[in-house]
Amino acid sequence: MANKLPKYLIACAILTFSTVSFATNTPTDSNKIAAVVNDQVITQSELNQMINAINDQQKASNTKPSSASNVCKDAMDQLIARDIQLQLAKNANITVSDEELKAALAQIASEHQLAPNQLESTLTQQGINYKQYLKQITDQLTIQKLQQRQLASTIVITPQEIDKLAKKLKAEKKDTTQVFYHFMGILIPLPAAPTPADLTKAKQTFDTIAADLNKNQDFSSISQEAVDTAPQDLGWRSADQLPPGFLPIASKLTVGQVAQPVRTANGIFILKLIDKKTAPAPSSINTAITETHVEHILIKNDPLAPEATLKRRILSIRDAIVKGGEDFAKAAEENSQDPGSAPKGGDLGWAKPETLDSSFEGAMNKLKIGEISEPVKSQYGWHLIKVLGRRQANDADTAWKLKAQQILFQQKMDSAVKQMISQLRAQAYIKIFDQACH
Repeated sequence: MANKLPKYLIACAILTFSTVSFATNTPTDSNKIAAVVNDQVITQSELNQMINAINDQQKASNTKPSSASNVCKDAMDQLIARDIQLQLAKNANITVSDEELKAALAQIASEHQLAPNQLESTLTQQGINYKQYLKQITDQLTIQKLQQRQLASTIVITPQEIDKLAKKLKAEKKDTTQVFYHFMGILIPLPAAPTPADLTKAKQTFDTIAADLNKNQDFSSISQEAVDTAPQDLGWRSADQLPPGFLPIASKLTVGQVAQPVRTANGIFILKLIDKKTAPAPSSINTAITETHVEHILIKNDPLAPEATLKRRILSIRDAIVKGGEDFAKAAEENSQDPGSAPKGGDLGWAKPETLDSSFEGAMNKLKIGEISEPVKSQYGWHLIKVLGRRQANDADTAWKLKAQQILFQQKMDSAVKQMISQLRAQAYIKIFDQACH
């Protein structure tokens, strides 16, 4: 069938840490409890489905199969991570709208050369329960929104980091080939602010792992013995996809070699290079960017004025424009507290991507031409935003910086997500039943 979707790839455009896969279970599997996470249960049926998904992934990537017990423990970890995040999202009233779900499904269909109305029939023909599939996609979108809300604002990327990586990426693209690395790693977890006792325990664990490595014992078995979980499979990654600090190590290792430990935000990583390959590098980057002609009205932060007062002031200005017909530029000249743009009717000119406050730019990008925003809070104060126009421009330097910023953000976001999950697990009541992985 030409449009058959591999189960392990069905939702690859959306999923952040797990893959949709469906297994055949015995009638009793759905009634068996594999684990309890706070006030919710993970059934044996769910666990079996996740085990099948991981096995599918390993086959697809030609990865050496892990032992059944390691795959089961990995599957359980992913399900626990899913549930504790969904519980937090529920408490925070985070939901997914019908429009967001529809857009995600359209994206998945497009990734697999399907029309949106073909997705359901294609999945059904493969024996996949469409309602269950929708629930899993909704769960993933909910988790994605939670991670964005909880963590995105905590990610700090400096201009120096962006410039350094952008120059490196630009230089690398002159090469005709690109190196990809396949790592597995043992993580000795540490809290964000470890105590002396935490550090002592981590060192003892590391010493045990080092001793076993010197005896040439199996890497997976060492991980299981030392930290009671399978090693993390980082999969195939190019140099620019590796977490910060890993590239200098990767470039010096030979296949099968174990690196010196690396300290990360989540603990101590012990990495093993499973394989390395060379593939053609993309010859260029898309240098087209979208510039936005924008004007705004700013009411600046005032430590002596309550936040609600400042917001009411910007709302009253908006009402005068939207309901009273006042000209936006005139209102900016009379009311805006931005000394640079107020004399020009609030005109900021043509703005390049990622050059404005992130909250401001996020709201601006959602506006249609001529539309006036609701009040937007930035680090500077409260804004009204109006988009006057958009245009495409060719700007290689900005394009490389955008690429670098995206890579840095994803690297730091991945690390922050792992740390959040670790903290949530430490605070949760979790009971895994012995028979779950036997």
